[in-house]
Formats: sequence, C-alpha cells, structure tokens
Amino acid sequence: LRRVFRDTGSLLLAFVIGSVATIVSTIIAAAVLPMHGVDGAWKIAAALCSRHIGGAINYVAVSDVLQAPAATITAGIAA
Repeated sequence: LRRVFRDTGSLLLAFVIGSVATIVSTIIAAAVLPMHGVDGAWKIAAALCSRHIGGAINYVAVSDVLQAPAATITAGIAA
C-alpha cells in the first residue's frame, strides 16, 4: 500500500478530491433541481455520479444494482 501511495503521488490525491467534489455536487444538485415525477430520480443521480467518477461501465453497474427503471437509464445515457 505504501508503494501505491508513493507511485501515484499527487495523481491519487487529485482523483480523491475530484471524486469527493463529484459526490458533493451530485447531492447538492439532487436537492436543488426539481426532479418531481421522475421515477427513480435518486437512482439515476447516483448512477450518473458513478459514471463521472469511473466511466460508463460504472453507470451500467450502479443502474443494475439499484434496479433503476429502463426509461430512466436510457435518459441518463443521453445526458
């Protein structure tokens, strides 16, 4: 583990800061933006957050685990 921290250096720190900022901004956006009537809105917000942190495969995996509605998943892909 020490070698990982030594080899990645500031890149790991930048990734962690970016990931935390993405999570916080997703929570704020989900609280501020009107998503009334959107079936599974919090699920798609979590899936989009994971996509911005780890890529499209994370989006698909989180959507599957949370059992987000198919129509919402499709709309999230287009976003």
